[in-house]
Parts: sequence; C-alpha cells; structure tokens
Amino acid sequence: MLKSYLFIYNDVVGTRDQIKEHLNIMSTITTWRYDMSNMFYITSEYSADQIAKQFESIAGTKGLFIFIEYNPNSQGRLLPESWFLLQNKYHKPKE
Repeated sequence: MLKSYLFIYNDVVGTRDQIKEHLNIMSTITTWRYDMSNMFYITSEYSADQIAKQFESIAGTKGLFIFIEYNPNSQGRLLPESWFLLQNKYHKPKE
C-alpha cells in the first residue's frame, strides 16, 4: 500500500541537490516533491525503517534525519500541490 511521508533532515545530511540525487536512485521511493527547506514530501510502499536504511546505505550516516508517515490528523500552511501529494500519493495534475 502506498504511503506518504515527510522526510526532514539537517544540513549535515547534504544539500537539497544531493538529497534529490539520493531520492532519485532509491528503489523505495515512488515520488517526491519539496517546497520548504530541509524537508521533502515522499511516497513509498515501504516502511519508514526500510526507507531510512536504504537512504543511509546511499547517503551515509552523517547528520540527523527522520521519515515520518503522514496521517490525516495534520494541519498547516502548505502549497495545494503538497497537500494533494500527501493525501493522494501522486502529483496533482496540471490544469
């Protein structure tokens, strides 16, 4: 079952471009997007543990990060495209 996650990391883990490169080669990641610093929205069929282990195997163990599964009991100020991805697990179609 496809799930949505928030991936939050500190600067020691890498730059946004480095993180994008890692996410693009990870077999555990279906899709991703970002609109805030040090955070990505991702979708995956895997557990947070499996995703984190694969991420560490690619990026190493420097810095701090967390993969948090999104649940509907969430609120905040995000772009509509980010809410759409979290809730529907695919990118919002372009109008």
